[in-house]
Amino acid sequence: MLVTYMRSSSVNCYAMCPQKYFCTYVLGLKDKDNGKACQGNVFHKNFEILAKCKLAQQNGEKFFIDDNFGKLSTKVKVEKINKLSYDYYESEFPGLMPKGSEKTVLEWTHAALLKLNGEMDPRNQNIYAVEEFFDVEVPHSWADYSYEIDGKTIEGRLRLKGTVDLITREDEVYLHLIDFKTGRRFDWAKETVKEYSDLESDKQLLLYYYALRLKYPNNKFYVSIFYANDHVIDKVLVEGGLFTFVFDDDTMKLAEDMLRKEFEKIKNDRYPKVISKTCAHFKCKYLCAYSKIIPEISTEKPACIFLREEISEKGIEYVTQKYGDLQRMKVYSGGGKLNVDLKDA
Repeated sequence: MLVTYMRSSSVNCYAMCPQKYFCTYVLGLKDKDNGKACQGNVFHKNFEILAKCKLAQQNGEKFFIDDNFGKLSTKVKVEKINKLSYDYYESEFPGLMPKGSEKTVLEWTHAALLKLNGEMDPRNQNIYAVEEFFDVEVPHSWADYSYEIDGKTIEGRLRLKGTVDLITREDEVYLHLIDFKTGRRFDWAKETVKEYSDLESDKQLLLYYYALRLKYPNNKFYVSIFYANDHVIDKVLVEGGLFTFVFDDDTMKLAEDMLRKEFEKIKNDRYPKVISKTCAHFKCKYLCAYSKIIPEISTEKPACIFLREEISEKGIEYVTQKYGDLQRMKVYSGGGKLNVDLKDA
């Protein structure tokens, strides 16, 4: 498969379903919009604005400019922030979020701000960067690639892309990378709860750490993932909370090894598997757009099944050339962002 960059969601997507990865990250097809994910975006935006308030205050400013909301006061109330965030995502995805989502996310936000005696409230932190986007090249020859598509050669070196929710400064050397989650503490690929030992080797956290170490080589890092909500999974309460790790040079090697293995595995996959040949799995039904008929692909079979058969008959290069959307391949939409062009993707 063609892979020129990796981000945490692409790695996780491949682990859950290689064919879903192919449809999303190679062909550039649009995956299913999700109401719960939109709620998560509202929550993330709330915390982003609160962090921007604190950063502006640190810089001695009374106002700041947000790309979506324009000029805001550093004293803006949480309720107003939530209203702005909800209205923004509701306008982008009308009717997708469950009824009462504005109130629900406001409750999530207030509860998260109070947890751990307010430790996770951005207004109580020393803000270094908010929604920090990274786009770094892996500095090793194993990351080189060369593909032939439609008689053209696509070559380069693997890049890592993503957005870190929040970076705080602990001291002159240590920065703290924090990722916020509103969803379950759950591994959707393995269908198991993520325990501390799982998070310690979590691919998203390793990728973030590796990329930020490359971007800020003079710094050391704490890395945290904060699950804002508790969830009941299989009738068992799975608590959220803060999970923090002190990563070091050994972790850097672990992260690099993980990235190399994932890159080679995806690059060499010429016949991506599906979760279910009949699209009967719950992930197909509820978490994937390609388990349905897509008229531009096929009017008779689910898109993922049809494309898999096409790959089997005509090869992955043919399918990539015929159905791939290069423009969508160049769009980054992570971290709640919409339609951010990536010229070098």
